[in-house]
Amino acid sequence: IWIATPYFIPGPAILAALRTAAGRGVDVRIVVPAESDVVLVTWASRSFYRMLLHAGVRIFEYGGTMLHGKALVTDHLIGSVGTANIDSRSFRLSFEVGCFFASREPNERLAAWIESLCDAATEVTLEAIARKPLTQKLAESVAHLGSPLL
Repeated sequence: IWIATPYFIPGPAILAALRTAAGRGVDVRIVVPAESDVVLVTWASRSFYRMLLHAGVRIFEYGGTMLHGKALVTDHLIGSVGTANIDSRSFRLSFEVGCFFASREPNERLAAWIESLCDAATEVTLEAIARKPLTQKLAESVAHLGSPLL
């Protein structure tokens, strides 16, 4: 399960699904921008990292131009591109759309694109999270409280 999204603030169901999949040995990767155009979203997104990393999810922060693509590919067989971010606003309020397809060739191209993002990104580690300044950890914790609204 490979996901590329500019805004990653998962609800409880998505969080549980990703953690469960990683716990079963599925290669779960999430690519997000290193810096979002909305700093509060960056902090809220990062507040989920520790939990996901402990479950075996790999997280990559892409440092190039603002990553605004929204894509999902599973097993190189089922893919999705569209306007929906991984956040409650996209799923409940914004009337986002997505196109799902089950065809090997476009899914392999989509997987190659996400893999190229991972190659150009910095993989987040638990050690890096532990080294963050206390002020950054506090900002991320406060942003987490507002994550259902973001």
